Amino acid sequence: RTFVQQNILGGSLVSTAETTASPSNQNHKNGVSGHAGVRGGSAVAVSSSSIREIVFFGRLEVLKGLQVFCSALDILSERESTTLLATVERISFLGHKNLGSVDAESYVEKRAEDGNWNVSIAFLTEKIQPEAIAYVQGEGRLCVMSSLLENSPYTVLEALALRIPFIVSNVGGIPELIDQRDHKDVLFSPKPSNLAAALERVLTQGTKIARPHTPPPLTLKQTLDFHRILAYESAMLRRSGDESDDAPLGGAREIRGYAPLVSVCLVHRNRGTLVLKTVEALLAQDYWPFEIVMVDDGSTDEESLKVLGEIQHFFNATQAVPFRLLRTPNRYPGAARNTAAESARGKFLIFADDDDIPKPNWISTLINVAHRTHADVVTSMADAFTSPTTPYKQQRPDFRWLSIGPAADLGMFHNVFGSSQALVRKKAFFKIGGFSEEGESTYEDWEFFADAVLKGYQLEAVPEALSWYRQRNRRGKQTKKTGTPQDSSARAAIVPDENLMYTTNAYTNRLRALRPYMRAIPEQLRNALLFGWGTAKLVESQKRSSSSRKSKSASGMIAADMAGNNATKEN
Repeated sequence: RTFVQQNILGGSLVSTAETTASPSNQNHKNGVSGHAGVRGGSAVAVSSSSIREIVFFGRLEVLKGLQVFCSALDILSERESTTLLATVERISFLGHKNLGSVDAESYVEKRAEDGNWNVSIAFLTEKIQPEAIAYVQGEGRLCVMSSLLENSPYTVLEALALRIPFIVSNVGGIPELIDQRDHKDVLFSPKPSNLAAALERVLTQGTKIARPHTPPPLTLKQTLDFHRILAYESAMLRRSGDESDDAPLGGAREIRGYAPLVSVCLVHRNRGTLVLKTVEALLAQDYWPFEIVMVDDGSTDEESLKVLGEIQHFFNATQAVPFRLLRTPNRYPGAARNTAAESARGKFLIFADDDDIPKPNWISTLINVAHRTHADVVTSMADAFTSPTTPYKQQRPDFRWLSIGPAADLGMFHNVFGSSQALVRKKAFFKIGGFSEEGESTYEDWEFFADAVLKGYQLEAVPEALSWYRQRNRRGKQTKKTGTPQDSSARAAIVPDENLMYTTNAYTNRLRALRPYMRAIPEQLRNALLFGWGTAKLVESQKRSSSSRKSKSASGMIAADMAGNNATKEN
C-alpha cells in the first residue's frame, strides 16, 4: 500500500482552518449552524433558502465537467418543477476559458438558451486564484465541481479549509479528501442525471458543509514530522559512516547518537527584515532536537512587530520546532540573553543575534565538540559580510573573525575567545553568572568568555567559521567591491540605527570586557592592571594611527574616548 500525503495549504489557509474549526467561531453567513474542521466535529447544515447563486468552480473545459454541468441544468429546467432554478438569482462560471477553438462563453449562452434555463448567467473568467477564493466565500454561494478526471485537487482542499458549501464529483482522489460521513451529502458521479439529482436535493432540502478527512493543520504537521524522520535517519547514516577517532570535526555524523536538547537563545530588537533570515537559517540546521527561545528586547518598529507576529504564527501553525516568543522592555542584549536562558529547557544554550546567519552545521558541530571535550563553553570563528541578503554557500567573506580559544592573557586586549554565537552548558552558564546586564555598552559576550576562563571553566574554540556575522558600514562608507557610497535604503537594511557597536562609548565597552580581570586580582593591583592595559592600547592606537597616516595622535583618541565616556555619564 502507498499512502499519498495531501497537499499542504498555504499558511493563511491553515490559519483560517484552525480558526473556523472552533465551535466558538461558527460561520452563519450562509445560513449554517454547527461546526466542522476537526475530526469528530458535527456537520454544518446549510438551508436551501440560503443558496442564491450556483457557481461552476473550475476551468471552462470538457475535463472539468462543463458539459456535464450544462446538461444537468437542462434536466432541471425540463422537469415539471421548473421553479427549482428560479430559486437562485444567478449561475456563475468561475474559471479560465479552455474549450479550444470554441468560445466557452458562447457555448454556455447557447446551452442556456436551448435549455430554457431562465436564470441570469455571469462569466468570471479573468480572476486569479486569490480573487476566485475570495469570491466563492461570498454569502449564499454553492460551488459545483463536476470534473470527469482528477488527482487530488487543490480547489477541494481550499473549499474544505474555508468551509465553503460545495458538491463535487467522486473521481480520482477527491473522496479521500473528505470525511467519509459527508460523502453522501456532497459527492456525486459525474453524469448529468446524478448532478441534476444532487442539485435538486440541495435546492430543496439544503446540504452540509463537508468536513476534511484530515484537517489542514494536521496535514502540515504530518508532513513536517515525515521530513524530520527523514532528516534524523539521514543524520544517523552520516554518523555511522565514519567511526575513526581522528575524523575531521563538524557535521551531525560525528555525534554518534548523542543528541541532547539545545535551546537557541535568539535576541531581537527592531530588525524584523533581518531576523527572518536568521530564523530561516535555524530551520536549515542539520541537528535535531532543538528549540528556539526568542526574546524581543522592546521593539518599537512597526514592521518588526508585524514580522514577530508572522514568525509566531508560522511556528504555531507548523510546529516546525518548539518555539517561544518572550517580550520584554528594552534592557539591552545581556539582559535579553539571560531572559532567554532562564526560559530555556535544553541541556545546552546556544546564542544568536537577530542579524546572524548560522551555517547548517552550526549546532551539530558545537554539540559534537562539547561532547568530545566535555567543554563548558564552545565558540567558533565567524565569516563577516555586509549584504542585506543571506550569503550563498560558496560566498567569499569580507574577512574571517579568527579566534584562539582560552588565551586569557591575549583576551585582556582583544576578544580572542570566539564569536558570540557560542554554545554553553546551561548549568555552567548560571554558575558563571550569565551575562552582565548594563545598558549603553556592549562586549557582554567578551566579558562572559573572559569570566568563564578566569573562573576555571573549560572553553574550546572550533577552528572553523560556523556562522555569518553581519558587518555594518556606517556614515555611507564606500564598499570594498564597488567603491561607491551605499544608498540610504541599502544602508538601512545593512546598518540598523540601534547598532550598539556604533552608539556606545568604545572606552566604556573595553572596560566592561576588562572587569573579569579586575575581579581576578587583588584590589591593590587593579590600578597597575589598568595602567598596563592602557599603555598597551596606547601603543596599539599609535601603530594604527601611523599606518593610516592620520594627524590625530593616539593619546588624543584615548582622551576623546575618555571625554566621551565622561559626557555619557554626565548625560
